[in-house]
Amino acid sequence: MRHEEHELFRTVTFPFPEGRFPRDLGAVVQRTVAEGDLPALTVVHDTDGDWLVGDGVNDPNLPGACIVHCLVHLAEADPSLAETASLPAGYAAYRDGPDQPWSIEPFSYEDGSDAPAPPSASGESPVDTVRHCTPPGNGAPRGTGTPGDTGTLGNTG
Repeated sequence: MRHEEHELFRTVTFPFPEGRFPRDLGAVVQRTVAEGDLPALTVVHDTDGDWLVGDGVNDPNLPGACIVHCLVHLAEADPSLAETASLPAGYAAYRDGPDQPWSIEPFSYEDGSDAPAPPSASGESPVDTVRHCTPPGNGAPRGTGTPGDTGTLGNTG
C-alpha cells in the first residue's frame, strides 16, 4: 500500500466499516511501539472514543513518551493489531507478547475517571501532538506481530 501524508482525527464513526481501522484514525501511541522498538501489548478504546496503544512496559505518561500515530500504519506493520479494531469503547486488549492472544477487559483510567491523565507536573504533555500521518520511512514501525488466530476478537483482516 502506498502511504502519503494525510490528516488524522481523534475519533471517527464506530464501529468501523468492514471491521478495519480507518485510514484517518489517529491514536496515542507509545514511541517504543511507533518506532518498532517494542511490540504493542496494550490497546485501549476509552469511553471518549480515543484509542491508545502501549508497549505494556514503559510509563506512557512521561513527557515525550507518546505520539499521535496512524492506527492503519501500525496494523500494517503488526497485522495482529487489526484484531482490536472491533474493541468496544470502554475496553482494552492486553497480551503478554506479540505471538500471544489478546485478552479483553473493561477499561477505566487508574484514577477511576473516564479522561486521560493530565500533563505532568512540569506542565509538559506526555503526547507530542501531530495532526498528520507521515508515510513510513525513518523510524517507521517494523512488524512485530504474527498474522492468524492470535486473539479472542477474531481476525478482521
